[in-house]
Amino acid sequence: MNTEIKDENKEYEQIIAQQNQKVEQMFSISFLTKENTTVERTEGGLMSATVDGTFYKRVRPVRCFPFTDPDKYISLREGSGNESREIGMLLNIGDLGAEAEAIIRNQLDLMYFMPIIKKILSIREEYGYSYWDVQTDRGELRFTVRMGGNSINKLSDTRIIISDLDANRFEIPDTSALSAKELKMLDLYL
Repeated sequence: MNTEIKDENKEYEQIIAQQNQKVEQMFSISFLTKENTTVERTEGGLMSATVDGTFYKRVRPVRCFPFTDPDKYISLREGSGNESREIGMLLNIGDLGAEAEAIIRNQLDLMYFMPIIKKILSIREEYGYSYWDVQTDRGELRFTVRMGGNSINKLSDTRIIISDLDANRFEIPDTSALSAKELKMLDLYL
């Protein structure tokens, strides 16, 4: 009987040691450098990476500070959504060289596509939604915003990010550059 208890304790200790190792891995940051990381564009226009000899077929870059420091602290992740796992962290977007930087920037541009609103043509409200017609740096656009909630976020006194129903983001970098008519339309939503 004593042998059974010792075996159970040993097994329990092994499980605890494995869990502790997993927790340590979850909270450790692996920094990516030219010496330990290469990235490549895949045939489908996505991105793969090799880190410390391990090949990751599909990775995606994620900005840790997308609005305040977009070119620093870029996390490379495997998987998507809540199931993604961080492979490592780039301190600066150019740390892996010019070719890798171009690949990473391309992926970030796709992920963080955010037209800049130059002019508000009209905003109309109906049944809990607002319908926006705007002129952006990408041309004239129309989108719909759910009223209330977190659809319009003020990043500063003059900078605004607007999220539409499809989770597309639009930026007004400086509301003071808008006309009085545009500000009056926008004022209802701030």
